[in-house]
Amino acid sequence: MVPRDVPDPTDPARVEPPPCRPPLELIEGGGRWVLEAYNRGHRDGETYATYDAQMDAMRAGKRRMDRDRHPCLLRWESDTSVGTIYWNPDFERLAVRYDGLTEMWVVIPTEGHVPFYTTDRQELAAKYGREVQEAYDFKHLELYTPDGELHRTIDHRFVRNELDRSGVRFKREAITGDPAADPLGEDEPEAETAETVRATTPASALAAAVPDLTDIEVELSEGTIHRYRAGWTDGEEALIAVLDPEKSGDSDVVDAFLEAVEHWKAMSDVDQAATVYDDGIGPSPWVAYAAGAGGLLDHLHELNLHGKVRIVDDVAAAYETATLYDVPLAGASPDNVRLVTARGRWRGRLADWGLTRAVAEAEGEQLVTHYTAPEQLDGGRTTQTPVYQLGALTYWLVTEQPPYAGARDLTAAISEGGPDTSAIPNRIRDVVDRAMATDPAERFPRVSAFRKALDDVL
Repeated sequence: MVPRDVPDPTDPARVEPPPCRPPLELIEGGGRWVLEAYNRGHRDGETYATYDAQMDAMRAGKRRMDRDRHPCLLRWESDTSVGTIYWNPDFERLAVRYDGLTEMWVVIPTEGHVPFYTTDRQELAAKYGREVQEAYDFKHLELYTPDGELHRTIDHRFVRNELDRSGVRFKREAITGDPAADPLGEDEPEAETAETVRATTPASALAAAVPDLTDIEVELSEGTIHRYRAGWTDGEEALIAVLDPEKSGDSDVVDAFLEAVEHWKAMSDVDQAATVYDDGIGPSPWVAYAAGAGGLLDHLHELNLHGKVRIVDDVAAAYETATLYDVPLAGASPDNVRLVTARGRWRGRLADWGLTRAVAEAEGEQLVTHYTAPEQLDGGRTTQTPVYQLGALTYWLVTEQPPYAGARDLTAAISEGGPDTSAIPNRIRDVVDRAMATDPAERFPRVSAFRKALDDVL
């Protein structure tokens, strides 16, 4: 059996971690039920026993789970579909909480008294807590505030994928490379290319932490947020945004990343938002989301004017719905719009949701793009700021150029206002001019008014 990935102790004074055992799985083969060790998607785990009857196999599996402290037992309906998961009560919950007596943050099972890890830094405790959850397969990781209030619960990937509720299918093939190699991404990385990444790169550390990913390819490995593309469960394709590991020790940046992801997740079930598949904090904070059929630039040539306006309306609809969830409205730029097909038409799905801007601001940087509203240059924001962003997105779609293209000083161009809209058809030009007015008071008062104006002209 391949050794499981167990975080190495870093505090010499702490107790050594207990044995790390894999989940168990039951699967029918050749008319018999096989009880074996689940090996993160491979079918080469250690076989413990075989049984003629399913009930006998279930009883034996649950006895072994309790006796030998395996975290859970998966019962497969078929070779590609899990029907039920039985969880060991000792592995139900792992907590990251502040111990007032020792004045330290501890990572400790709810049903236990010995911590896995102690530290005086909250962000390190949270990071290590996620690594322990992944290595030991705890069902829930609970992150508490210094005052002892539950701040966030992170579910095990089996629970997030609702395997035990709906029998969701997922791939069981091996991930690219050796998942046991460099699980925390601490070794010196090799040069990354657009080819499938090898096991010693930071991407392979991500693959080891997220077994649902397959065939990871590097999209962008520079800057504060790295981008990857990978296969996801059931043949879907995912894009993964990962915080630069060098920034994972900056609590302000980490908090900004996690908060933006939480906002995005709040919108994930909305039709016009890119679906969040999963997120985590090890080896560095990351979020995986639906890639769709491509980005705007990939299919821009296939869109006529009505199709382009329909994409803008989809993004605007996402913004309008976000106000009901008290989610900040941000991210309406071409790079953040994914496309899907519905009834033979291209439709837009908004990704990012201000993640890039939030991380940049946490680093103390002023992120100025062609889609930045004038008031944002001074750190301001009004209810009309999203209207400006939607107008700028419309400008790009219709002209296939960003506003103020070619400006030597983008900040000055935005502050002075008045992008050249002469290339925009007359029937839509007035809508863009009003949406991108330098003075917020001269714009449409709300996103809904902007949507109605677009609908009226077309």
